Amino acid sequence: MKKLLIIAPHLSTGGCPQVIVNKIELLKDTYQIKCVEYSNIADAFRVQKDRIINLIGSENLIILSHDKEQVLMSLIDNFQPDFISMEEIPEFFLDEKITKRIYSNDRKYIITETTHDSSFPVERKRWFPDKFIFVSAFSAFKYSSYDIPYEIVEYPVDFKAAKKRELQNKLHFDPSYKHVVNVGLFTPRKNQAYIFELAKHLLDYKIVFHFLGNLAGNFKDYWEPLIMSKPSNCMVWGERSDVYDFLEASDLFLFTSKGEKNNKELNPIAIKEALEYQIPMMMYNLDVYCGKYDKYENITYLTGDIDTDINNLKKILNMDSMQEKFSLSFEESQNKIFINYNGNEPVNYKVSIKDTTSKCPMYWFNFQINNSITWFVIPIPPQIIKFKRLSTFRGFDIDFYDENKQLVFSKDLIINDIDLEYPIFNYDGLDCSWRNYNEFFVDDIYRNFNLNDMDTVIDVGANIGLFAKYMYSKNANKVILVEANPNLKDKIHNLLDNDLKRSSVYLSPIYSEKKKVVFNYSDENSAIGSVAFDPTMGIEYESLTHQIELETITLDEIIENENINRISLFKCDIEGGEYDLIPSLTDRQMSMIDKFMIEIHQNKNNEIQPILNKLTSHGFRYKIYRPELNSLVLGDENTLYGMLVTY
Repeated sequence: MKKLLIIAPHLSTGGCPQVIVNKIELLKDTYQIKCVEYSNIADAFRVQKDRIINLIGSENLIILSHDKEQVLMSLIDNFQPDFISMEEIPEFFLDEKITKRIYSNDRKYIITETTHDSSFPVERKRWFPDKFIFVSAFSAFKYSSYDIPYEIVEYPVDFKAAKKRELQNKLHFDPSYKHVVNVGLFTPRKNQAYIFELAKHLLDYKIVFHFLGNLAGNFKDYWEPLIMSKPSNCMVWGERSDVYDFLEASDLFLFTSKGEKNNKELNPIAIKEALEYQIPMMMYNLDVYCGKYDKYENITYLTGDIDTDINNLKKILNMDSMQEKFSLSFEESQNKIFINYNGNEPVNYKVSIKDTTSKCPMYWFNFQINNSITWFVIPIPPQIIKFKRLSTFRGFDIDFYDENKQLVFSKDLIINDIDLEYPIFNYDGLDCSWRNYNEFFVDDIYRNFNLNDMDTVIDVGANIGLFAKYMYSKNANKVILVEANPNLKDKIHNLLDNDLKRSSVYLSPIYSEKKKVVFNYSDENSAIGSVAFDPTMGIEYESLTHQIELETITLDEIIENENINRISLFKCDIEGGEYDLIPSLTDRQMSMIDKFMIEIHQNKNNEIQPILNKLTSHGFRYKIYRPELNSLVLGDENTLYGMLVTY
């Protein structure tokens, strides 16, 4: 096996170390490889260094400190490489004495050189390799005056499908915002200052600018003033090992590197990495790129004129001038949100009204008009809740979606100038679950029901999974979600997020026996669906305009599949289906259940009595509660809608 010695100026961060990582990945099975880091600039910045160690082992990474000449030349004598790969022009970083010895005329190895910089004056070149291996055509042209063989090997671009929503969930990106990513060491050449300036002009837009790259001490004079005056819509993450996750999750890659006449980017890997996911990009068209990016339709070139670049950025993010034609106001006595449209062209949006703190949708409607208008909506009537001066409520996010349910723009409407913090989950913009969210995570109306530290919870009628998240917040070990509506699968998975791996999800109606049943559901409101009730049974169910025939699942099947002996809590919210399900439970099933929470629906004619008989015959005591504002109050057997809890 041939031997390869790689000599790098440093491995702290940036394009050069990443090229080395890529090179080692390609050659490690055909070459015995050792790598030398000539200068250890900073131990804290070691993402690529750690990757190299994982590829070749720590024993094959040599970090020079004292006696560099002796250590390096001894390594060459002992290792006896067939090839030495100089990962930068040696005049840039190597001591003159060391360079002279490595490049001696009687050397027995082949030297290749590359460069990742455009600033070195070619006429000062003194030491010559056997071959240049350039990462850019610009370098090949620049060094063409020397009669030395060369090859251009560019960093590969392997196109991939970005899993944007999945990665936004992983990184906890708010999907109602647009996310712009920049990658690179904070330096004048990388020009992050221009992004900060753009961001300052876009504070009224729901855009977050993410910066990935280390804040090196030798560039502190550049980045410290920027960080001290950082706009609120900018997030500086430092050096990260998950750059690809950020790229996949982003709506735009913004690369503002510019440099000066003889100090420009050469062939930045960050551009290639972003190209892999085919996301929209904005960057300067530098001459060192030799026009190679002109063919990409997803690249918009920066102009340096801030107004032009802002307009292009807004256009790419679907945040063009239409947003500026809308204004909002609030009338507190009736909870009216006024939406004022000052344009003359027709618009067609789905408008979602969300709680600005939790990002949970509370109401949505179609906004389809032909010219300017003032429109008002009442997301929740004031006799139920008054938003103004409510200590648990800050304001609204008003999100405008196109016909494909893609967010176009968003506006904020602050009602109470207070700071709040609630857990944020991953919602579909049109799933109006705020009332449930508020009950669980704000008012905690079940706080007196002894729901902490439960082992196994079965959530029948799980909907999108909010109750499961509530139980996990109470330190439940596992929640088994049973939901009849198969269309909610993706929404359940998105909302559960990291809790999905400790959950089980069954997308079938639960019944006492295996059979086919007709499930009534709504495309407009995922919070309601029923086997028991149909659209003819009252205004509450008139939105159930769709039907689907489904195969049922039984509780015994779930018990067997999950191999469980006890059920800490059996929660049931199935829109009238409780009147069939609970009385049908077998003695064995009842003996396994420690506690019931059963939501009661349309108890008009004492339909609840068989449930009560079943529970009392197995030794359960119970209380029935009815909802009142943001709490539960004690009810009785005649409660029309409520919650039955055993104890």
